[in-house]
Amino acid sequence: MIRIILGTKAQLIKMAPVILELQRRQLPHDLILTGQHHETMQDLLDGFAIPPPDLELIPRMEANTHLKMLRWLGLLLWRSGYSMKKRLWQPKPRIVLVHGDTLSTLAGAIMAKAAGVPVAHVEAGLRSFNLLHPFPEELTRILVSHLAEVFYCPGSWAANHLVPRKDRTIIDTHHNTLLDTLRFALRAHNQTPQPDPLPQPYGVVSIHRFENLSNPRRFQWIMETIERVSHPIRLRFVLHPATRAKLQSTAWHNRLQATPGITLMERTDYITFIQLLARSRFLMTDGGSNQEEAAYLGLPCLLLRQATERQEGLGKNVILANDDDQIVDTFVASNVDREWHRLPLPPNEPSRIIVDHLATFLSAIPSPRLPPP
Repeated sequence: MIRIILGTKAQLIKMAPVILELQRRQLPHDLILTGQHHETMQDLLDGFAIPPPDLELIPRMEANTHLKMLRWLGLLLWRSGYSMKKRLWQPKPRIVLVHGDTLSTLAGAIMAKAAGVPVAHVEAGLRSFNLLHPFPEELTRILVSHLAEVFYCPGSWAANHLVPRKDRTIIDTHHNTLLDTLRFALRAHNQTPQPDPLPQPYGVVSIHRFENLSNPRRFQWIMETIERVSHPIRLRFVLHPATRAKLQSTAWHNRLQATPGITLMERTDYITFIQLLARSRFLMTDGGSNQEEAAYLGLPCLLLRQATERQEGLGKNVILANDDDQIVDTFVASNVDREWHRLPLPPNEPSRIIVDHLATFLSAIPSPRLPPP
């Protein structure tokens, strides 16, 4: 049995093709959701035709503020260690898959390690080499690297960040599993294209990172930047729950809502979001997954961060803003009137590489003995 522990929308998006490949091969697996995100999670499961989770540790809760995050984490530790411990580990899986760099990643790895189950880390080996950018994601990745035994890395550059040891298995999947998800979404988009009721051209904005929302100086700079960029081109600002909560706690929500060039949008399903990106002139984001999506598509992307742990698109169509107004203005001026052309997706299938290894891993482990009747 393969156990998959996920908590956020981005994790589900990136792990969906792995789950679908496990289903296709009929390899036994189950899905545990930690409840870190709740909004649109069921929509994502439905969109990818993935069955409901086998267990939700914290149902119907969205950890979109610092206080809610602390409450969610406390409940998660209690339920995984005490009230739901038997449901989690009886029967015991052969291996636990965690993904990325969220608190759910770390919690899943700790839970599995405490239960004596091997941990496999998908999207392993990413490093910015700066503990504060991004925080706490960089710290999470380092901690998980000490808990996992199997590492699925999205490229040799990521695999090279991990120190080889006898008790470690490092697999280079050559690309991020997001490549498979993007291929799925583009295929669905081509089959059922949706009309766009809003005027074009436009740019897309998406921010959600802790270091941007919690730092008053950075938050102010990003909001002022978004407001300024909306003068030469309309912007569609997709609101994550944490971003919406932050905006509503300040005057910025009403201010942006009253700005003629800005349309505030709720999060959508993944296929609709990819359609939104595909029709845009550029993307302004602080998200690592968004950086990867832009890199694979060829979409011009301004990364509203000071450092990134990902190599995708850098030096090509992805530009690091580094809190520099001149970099922002040059990027916008270069792309506001320019149409870009979608890149052909690489033929690699990282999800298949992961499942190939999992199948081999399971076949190499003898089945546990059943107790006598």
